[in-house]
Amino acid sequence: MNDQLDFQLEPDRCGISIQQMPPLNNPSLRTSGRLRVNSIKKYLLQKLGLKDAPSSIEVLCNGDPIGDELSLTFILRTRWFNTNKILT
Repeated sequence: MNDQLDFQLEPDRCGISIQQMPPLNNPSLRTSGRLRVNSIKKYLLQKLGLKDAPSSIEVLCNGDPIGDELSLTFILRTRWFNTNKILT
């Protein structure tokens, strides 16, 4: 079974945030759909060279906050409504 997903990590351009995430050099990723949001937060902290706790980052999909325990496959099936576009 191939559970690989392509997705992008992009700063939120619509919301009001205290501190905006800088863009990543390579925001496109391919990984297992079983990957959970908490692991994505840890990856972001590492790539951005931050020492903050993962709870300091908020991950959104279509403007909605996503819980740390959710997998990419679950997000794709329940929150991503435009299946023609890459998951961002």
